[in-house]
Amino acid sequence: RRGGAVVERRRVGLPGGLSVQICVHYGLAPGPRSSQMLEGLRERLERGEVLARQPYEYYLGKLEEVHGKPPPRPAEAMEEVSEVRVWC
Repeated sequence: RRGGAVVERRRVGLPGGLSVQICVHYGLAPGPRSSQMLEGLRERLERGEVLARQPYEYYLGKLEEVHGKPPPRPAEAMEEVSEVRVWC
C-alpha cells in the first residue's frame, strides 16, 4: 500500500503480446489451440522449465520443441520451388 492505495504487483513471467506472436507464428486465429500453447508455456514457466522475461523468439522456439515448426507460409513455400512451368 502506498498512501492508502493498493499497489498491484505485476507477475513476472511471459511478455505481453505473446499470444498474438503465437497466432502469427503458427498462422492461427485466436482460439483454443493458441490458448493451450500459451497456457503450456505458463505451466512450464511455473515449473522452472523456461526462463522469464525473454524475447518472443525464445518462447516460440520452446513451442516448436513441443508442437513442431509452423507450416510454411505461401511465400516461403514458393522459395523452395526451383522451376515453375506455365502451360497455355
